Amino acid sequence: MHLKSLLVTGFLPQLLSASEMRSRGVVCSFSTPASNRDTCESFAKTWGLDVAKLTSLNPGIQCPDLVVGQNYCVVGEVSTVPDSTTQSSTSIKTSSTTTTSTSTKTISSSPYTPTQPGLTPDCDKFYLVSAGDQCDGIEAKFSISSAQFYAWNPSINAECSNPWRGYYVCVHAPGAVVTPPTPTKPANGGISLDDFLKWNPDAGNNCQGLWANAYACINILPAFTLGTYYHTDCTGTIHNAAAIQMQTDGACINTDCQAGSVKVIPQGACPDGEIQISYWEQPGCTGKWFGYSYTSRDTCHRMWTDGWKFKSLHLRCASEKDDCVSKGTCTFDPEPANNVC
Repeated sequence: MHLKSLLVTGFLPQLLSASEMRSRGVVCSFSTPASNRDTCESFAKTWGLDVAKLTSLNPGIQCPDLVVGQNYCVVGEVSTVPDSTTQSSTSIKTSSTTTTSTSTKTISSSPYTPTQPGLTPDCDKFYLVSAGDQCDGIEAKFSISSAQFYAWNPSINAECSNPWRGYYVCVHAPGAVVTPPTPTKPANGGISLDDFLKWNPDAGNNCQGLWANAYACINILPAFTLGTYYHTDCTGTIHNAAAIQMQTDGACINTDCQAGSVKVIPQGACPDGEIQISYWEQPGCTGKWFGYSYTSRDTCHRMWTDGWKFKSLHLRCASEKDDCVSKGTCTFDPEPANNVC
């Protein structure tokens, strides 16, 4: 799975070299916020980059100054998409065979540029961010959930402090389920009264406990936000992107034999940042259970068997010392002799 993709990718520069290069896109693997007094030069140096590389990874960046708290891409790939590509003979090398085929392919530049780094590649509906836009307002406008919005736009941080004005974000992808808007959202903050009272318990049912000129909470960090990658070193195609909320028992995601590693962004509310990964034989976290591994925020984690012997994962905040295997109260199924992928 992983070797084949690497070898195919190695031929792409030769296939595209005869085409006129028009538009550029960024596939961001990791972004991080700028701190106070950071400049393009100091920020790039911290991450082993030069200013030219930093600006290529972050189209629209306004050097020399950076916006404190805004995420900037520091690990990623800049791709150049040809306006049209005519391909007369293509050689694709796999781990065991070489195949020659003849085809003609036309690739049209997307009209939705620029986009924020890391935007899901299968997006089919876009929204141009304007001054004053907030994530909750965009979600309400297109009847999508916060989890969907952050999954399709992984470069946007949990506080929604870094949507870039004049850039497109994704507001729909194939297979997404949208729900009609309901009148339960208050005018200010874009949250329900139930959530407001849950996050501010001293406010009281009638809000009699609110104090003038005192801050109230109107949003909370997700437990963690992750992406699964095709290769084992958190590179290649992002197959899953998800924000897992606190006060849940985590979530099950199907890897579809397309994930060899998982990466969790630095921001999140998991206690101690520890995240449990549970491996399941079949989609939907069913079939045989092959036990746990653990990762943490801001870490690339190579998956068990490099992704070959399971088809779904369950992820949640949990400590290794507290799981049933460590306590000796459960046993997992033995590793299968053959791959399931």
